[in-house]
Amino acid sequence: MKKSYIGISIIACFLFIPYSYAGNPGTTGANFLKLGVGARPVGMGEAFCGVADDINSLYWNPAGLNSIQGKEISFMHNFWFEGINYDYLAYAQRIGKFGVIGGNFAFIGYGSIPRTFEKADGTYDRTEGDFTASDISVNISYAQKIMEKFDLGITLKIINETIESYSAFAFGLDIGFLYAIPQTKNLTLGISVQNIGTPLTFIEKPSPLPLNFKLGAGYKVYSDKNNSILTALDINIPIDNKVNFNLGAEYWFRGIIAARIGYKTITISELGGLAGLCAGLGFKWQDYGIDYAFVPYGDLGYTHRISLMAEF
Repeated sequence: MKKSYIGISIIACFLFIPYSYAGNPGTTGANFLKLGVGARPVGMGEAFCGVADDINSLYWNPAGLNSIQGKEISFMHNFWFEGINYDYLAYAQRIGKFGVIGGNFAFIGYGSIPRTFEKADGTYDRTEGDFTASDISVNISYAQKIMEKFDLGITLKIINETIESYSAFAFGLDIGFLYAIPQTKNLTLGISVQNIGTPLTFIEKPSPLPLNFKLGAGYKVYSDKNNSILTALDINIPIDNKVNFNLGAEYWFRGIIAARIGYKTITISELGGLAGLCAGLGFKWQDYGIDYAFVPYGDLGYTHRISLMAEF
């Protein structure tokens, strides 16, 4: 019981941290770090901080890596807008009683972009030639149980953005906690502080990383050996936007086929319409799985994410 109180106290301390930062909105750099990874979490409306029970935890809450018992590998491809492609590769493995280590690599290619020139007064002048741009993130993570039902995870990041001949680097850190409430057995709480780090600087103008405080809960409404229903809620407190919420649910039929649905309030506020809705499907056979997520963005169109996973 004492350990339970300690775990709750640590989480409570972190709940107050976001409010010391939330009043400082502004422009951030490396905004590709906001793009959620893994078709499973995305199909659940990106409500995964308090669930964090597979290799997708590398992005959402590194503490969840401690749920991995062997080795897991995952690859995701995101069909974005206007020919933009986002690829993500992750690997994690348990190292016995010493916890779990993992790493991931994310790359976004923006294709050819028309080079636009302005007049002295800032109005459009002409378009001449093309240039390219890309974003890269290389991360390494570690997770360990620090007490009964309470896990800690840390991710170190190297971030690079390139626009034509200009390039900028930054170093980042994620830290996460995951706590399984002993009295309920079906409820887990998570906290993840994402993108603590140095600013990106192009030429002379520094841009801070998109720092975000994420609070999450996952609750398994029903579970037997064949079927399960999982619900999830995340609260985000970013430094460059207002507080927003993610809601999600997942249903597994016979442990083989999954259906998912989710809702993101931040997308609704920015794009309107059905832009906040997400949906997804999953299929798992033995140690292999494939997941798909469908995410509408209002008038901008639709995006599709596909993930492949394997355990061994």
